[in-house]
Amino acid sequence: MKPHSHHITPRHKGGDNSPENLVLLDPLEHAEIHALRFLNGEDSWFCAMQEGWPLLDSRLRNEVLDRMSSHNLMRDPEVVTKMKRTREERGLNEQSRQRMLDNNPMKNPEIAAKVSKAKKGMPSPLLGVTLSDETKEKLREANLGKTHSDESKQKMSESRTGKKKGPYKKWSDEDRQAHSERMREVWERRRSNG
Repeated sequence: MKPHSHHITPRHKGGDNSPENLVLLDPLEHAEIHALRFLNGEDSWFCAMQEGWPLLDSRLRNEVLDRMSSHNLMRDPEVVTKMKRTREERGLNEQSRQRMLDNNPMKNPEIAAKVSKAKKGMPSPLLGVTLSDETKEKLREANLGKTHSDESKQKMSESRTGKKKGPYKKWSDEDRQAHSERMREVWERRRSNG
């Protein structure tokens, strides 16, 4: 990964691009500094698309995610307007988006393996999160009609129980319809019970 130019005094606080205000950091250090600035209240937002974000210490990453979810600045119209203006000034367009996607550190097998190893055994950040009824409905609608391959079903089963099950029988259209009805009834009961 190439070193990043870090603004000692951020541009949103009057910093410029002069050599005195720039320092070269590796992507992990750069992400750490911005995460700590965000947690200490020095910066009002943090960009999780930074190259070093996946390599950050899991505790620091979880703290940032907790703070971001509880203080979502994208709900503030002034902040959204300011960010759009900044993006336009910097000229972020489809080409630069594509460059960011092409330079995704997770495409590097070594980095992907490090991240996977670091996350192994960690609970999901969504563990224990209560979803709103609206979110549940959106998830249900998004998954309607989707089917998993037999191989996917086998892997899901093994990951949940640690034991092999199956082989799975193919569902007929009647089986799918009956299952959909059962699940709809379950969700209706859950909604009515609060």
